[in-house]
Amino acid sequence: MSFKRNKDLFMNVEKVVINAVTESLGMAIGDVTTASTRESLDMDSLDDIECLMFIEEEFEIEIPDEAAEKLNSIQETIDYIKTVVE
Repeated sequence: MSFKRNKDLFMNVEKVVINAVTESLGMAIGDVTTASTRESLDMDSLDDIECLMFIEEEFEIEIPDEAAEKLNSIQETIDYIKTVVE
């Protein structure tokens, strides 16, 4: 991943994560916030997988299953990605 792409993505982690969730759930962007959780968004395991695949592709990373299971909120997901992408 080039430095410019890495920097641009890092600056827009929140936007990319929210976009992944809204697209996979068919929701409006305003319906998803950093405080949203899997439960509040009524996400099932298929939704989780779709979101994670989108995020992994966008950031060119792999999120281990053990880590993915601990990501319950949008903010937790953003924070995790920032630690991996740095």
